[in-house]
Amino acid sequence: MQQYNCVIIEDESLAAEILQDYIADVPFLNRKHAYLDAVTSKYNADISLSWFKDSAKEHIKKIQDLIEIAEHYDIVIERIASKNPGYIVFEDEYQVSAVPFKIDRKRVI
Repeated sequence: MQQYNCVIIEDESLAAEILQDYIADVPFLNRKHAYLDAVTSKYNADISLSWFKDSAKEHIKKIQDLIEIAEHYDIVIERIASKNPGYIVFEDEYQVSAVPFKIDRKRVI
């Protein structure tokens, strides 16, 4: 089975823990790095971002639950939609992971 490396960018410990647990539970995912903020991570070459597909309704609902926790603590969450998120490095039924095009990096990271 092919393995995929993941990067977590999250400054909230609860959300980071949930993401780490999720990655640990999926046999083909490996946590490569974890960063506290996007500024630190953006200087690392070829970082890919994961995007949910419109059809991933159940997964989006779970993320919405995390967003509500964050917003409860006055953390602003910005949702970004894109028809072309970048160079796709992984895709499955629910998501794509893509390295943003250079022109878009400031907008999404």
